[in-house]
Amino acid sequence: MAAATPASLGEMDRAIQLIKRNSNIDDQNVQPFIPYGETYNAFKKMGLQPSELTHNQKKNARTNISVWDVVNGITDFASHDYGFEVKDPENNRNQMMVEAGQILTKQYDTQNLLVAQPF
Repeated sequence: MAAATPASLGEMDRAIQLIKRNSNIDDQNVQPFIPYGETYNAFKKMGLQPSELTHNQKKNARTNISVWDVVNGITDFASHDYGFEVKDPENNRNQMMVEAGQILTKQYDTQNLLVAQPF
């Protein structure tokens, strides 16, 4: 189900912040783990700034990657040394894995959104 469900902007942002909070990685280098660029650009083309959306709006905004991609990006970063300094590596790598598991096992934000609505 995670592979077939689009991640919400909220789930994507949670993953980005998790990786950034626990390491010295910059925005550009997060992209291979959580490919957010196309999603952010699509929202900007619609006149919406992702950073200006509320938490609840982000939960209802679909991205172009799956929940599985988000979880996989977190676990990939947490389980390998890609040359980015991880703060308190033993604890924070484990914590990132735990949070990835929480995302994988929760009800996904976009799981029950209606694709089309009459109003």
